[in-house]
Amino acid sequence: MKPGPRILLTLLAVLRLPGAVASENSIAFLGPKGSYSDQAVSEYVSRADLTGTTPLDTITQIALSVRNGRVQYGLLPFENSIGGFVGETHRLLLAPQDPGWHVIADVTISISNNLLVKPGTTSSDLRKIISHPEALRESANWLKSNFPQLPQEGVSSTAAAAEAVAMGDGTIAAIASAAAANVYHLEVLFPDIQDDQRNATTFLIVQAAERDFVEQHPTRLIVRLDSSQDDDALTRLVEALHRLSFTLTNVDSGPTGKLASNRFALVFDSKSDADLEQIQSTLRPINASLIGAYRPSPPSR
Repeated sequence: MKPGPRILLTLLAVLRLPGAVASENSIAFLGPKGSYSDQAVSEYVSRADLTGTTPLDTITQIALSVRNGRVQYGLLPFENSIGGFVGETHRLLLAPQDPGWHVIADVTISISNNLLVKPGTTSSDLRKIISHPEALRESANWLKSNFPQLPQEGVSSTAAAAEAVAMGDGTIAAIASAAAANVYHLEVLFPDIQDDQRNATTFLIVQAAERDFVEQHPTRLIVRLDSSQDDDALTRLVEALHRLSFTLTNVDSGPTGKLASNRFALVFDSKSDADLEQIQSTLRPINASLIGAYRPSPPSR
């Protein structure tokens, strides 16, 4: 059996053959077209003077493409104001191996979830609602109040859900953006169904770890640290960065594979900037890895 196109592309990326290298200044995002990642990547491209975008099927594929040099940049959904951390991105941050990329910027966009259907479909026709798991969580209360009887199914992206509805038989609805409705020729059956009308998602811009950080005076840091119950590494890290005017603002953790040991992904913020070289010198004795150093962008409306 001959390998399919996706398998060949994956092999090229892993082997780092010439055919795997994309054009300079290209950025990968979670596709297909019409996803919230598509909206966010368009926002970043407009301000960063990039030359091309590459839609991929999963967040992990984006991270691997950056690590293996297929694209220069990647856009990873990181945190939603309702749903919290995006699980797949945080699993990459907390994976046993070093991520192979670091964060140089972010993009925050407002999220408007809409229930999309094929033209002519009514509420009584629906038998299932599909979307990315994060979008389903963002609209959980609305769905419980309006369609408590309908099963829900998670798919790879909101745009993939819209695409499936467009190809379906009219009994499926998707939670996705209004832009996805235009791309896939769907109707908005119910607009703005997110539980919090201030709903927003932050996306991280990442590049390969061997490339230098762009921002030399960052105000946000993402740090990875392994710490056991027998050491004080976590305390020393927080205290050391506090001396540089950074405050711990977010934390996620997972097991390292060793008993009584955890791997932390920590976000630190500062109202004043600090020198990147000084930050790196502070982290080195603690064996903490600097995964992100940048200045957060204001939310896009």
